[in-house]
Amino acid sequence: MSAMTAPNQIASPYERPSILASFSLSESYPREIFKGMMKFTHENQRFAIRFHDQERHSLGDLIDYCKSKAAIGIIVYGSNLSVLKTVREIGLPYVNVSNSPPVYDMPTVLVDNEEVGWTAASHMLRKGYHAQVYIDLKNEEFSAKRMLGWRNRLKEAGILGKEIAFESFQSTMEILEGLPKPLAITAATDHLARSVLDRCLNVGWAVPSEIAVLGCGNNELVCDGGLVTLSSVPLQGVTVGATATRLLLDILDGKSPPREPVLIDPGEVVERESTDLIGQAEPTIAHAIRFIRTHACMGIQIEDVLKVTNLSRATLDRQVKKVLGHSPHAEIKKLQIERARHLLANTHSTLAEISMQCGYKEPNYFMRVFREEVGLTPTEFRRDIVAKSADTQ
Repeated sequence: MSAMTAPNQIASPYERPSILASFSLSESYPREIFKGMMKFTHENQRFAIRFHDQERHSLGDLIDYCKSKAAIGIIVYGSNLSVLKTVREIGLPYVNVSNSPPVYDMPTVLVDNEEVGWTAASHMLRKGYHAQVYIDLKNEEFSAKRMLGWRNRLKEAGILGKEIAFESFQSTMEILEGLPKPLAITAATDHLARSVLDRCLNVGWAVPSEIAVLGCGNNELVCDGGLVTLSSVPLQGVTVGATATRLLLDILDGKSPPREPVLIDPGEVVERESTDLIGQAEPTIAHAIRFIRTHACMGIQIEDVLKVTNLSRATLDRQVKKVLGHSPHAEIKKLQIERARHLLANTHSTLAEISMQCGYKEPNYFMRVFREEVGLTPTEFRRDIVAKSADTQ
């Protein structure tokens, strides 16, 4: 203990041992991961963070940093195999947080890329799109896994989507021109999705009524730029960073690292203009849908929606189905079940408590509806979530 530090007093950042973060911060995803590391560090206060910028400093600098900065461990965004090889050779405990290149023999924390694809396909299905395309970045494992999750979600819905291996924008657009509309496009990354979206607008296709486009990453600079803003699946980089830092501490404390990558679920789609059919709906219908989405888990009935819109039941059903692809009643149920899945996976609330929080007064009725929609009872669903979490430890 430093002579300047009293017992039970938190050491200053300069006196604490340090974890070295070796990152390239030119992309939004590693920046979010780094934010998660810093957030965990500020809350934990056991160590300091030192930063190795892969774009400005050499691998020799990385080795020197570890020798001179009292580093006790490394979290690396392994953007290439040379970086990962150097981290291994340094000999300190480490955790990798990069999706590419794929590694299988390092402690790793990643977004669940199959779930990213599943989330994307689910979002488009909820919007009523049955003709769907995935644009794949060839030779990128994270893109292949996203495509697999996307494919499996469509297969569950009885739909065969179109998969395009991206080679050039010209060849991609030629394929898209030959497909029936309306068409939902999911691209492996936000950058790819933005470029496809801009080219669709140049062709003159109506977005999102004729062509809907969804990216992966939720890079706000990319998504909010352009004539039409881009919807995207967030990769939860902050959670990845905090989880990786906690895992590194466990390894430093003597725990065995997990044999498989720790996978973090993506967030719900951040919807913007490229998939938001509500923005093009007649104002009364848009108001009805927003009312449903705000109050679905408060136990509302269709009669409540009719009161705030002064529409007939037949008109409400017909117009909402035209926008969403399903009825107002189905939208209420969908939102309630999504809320239930989240609470079962992320809280210790009882089934009775979850039932009330999802708008069901009778737990038995809630459990019956959940099983009809999900294929599992709430208890079975929660047990599966716990089992999958244990498998990553």
